[in-house]
Amino acid sequence: MPKNNPSIEDLIAGNNKKGSKADLEKKIKDIKIRDKEILVKQQAADLGVPYINLTNFPITPEALGLLAEAKAKELKAIIFFFNDREIRLACLDPQDKKIIKLKKELNKTYSANVDVYITSQHSLAYSLTSYAHLPKIKNIA
Repeated sequence: MPKNNPSIEDLIAGNNKKGSKADLEKKIKDIKIRDKEILVKQQAADLGVPYINLTNFPITPEALGLLAEAKAKELKAIIFFFNDREIRLACLDPQDKKIIKLKKELNKTYSANVDVYITSQHSLAYSLTSYAHLPKIKNIA
């Protein structure tokens, strides 16, 4: 019976006929990403802040619109959830003074409870691609 998903041993041995080198490289990359996510999750526990992996989390345009893309990249942060009472912000360093300041500003501006989560570099980079789906407003002069 043929295997649909080759094991890492099959990939190393070259027993997979579907481009084993590319499959092996992808599997190694996936393992590294998973290991980094585990480290960030542990860091979150150590800091006493929630952790989130945003790679499968749908981010609404309303949430993205609260923080400009340039500012999100600068702060290494993204707002991933927003409703009239709650804002959730994911960042690489929840103890950064700029993040603490942003949290206060969001709380004051929107009168909402702002929760700060820690996320990985991979997760943040992936979620920042969501800005590409926002409509761009152009000034007509």
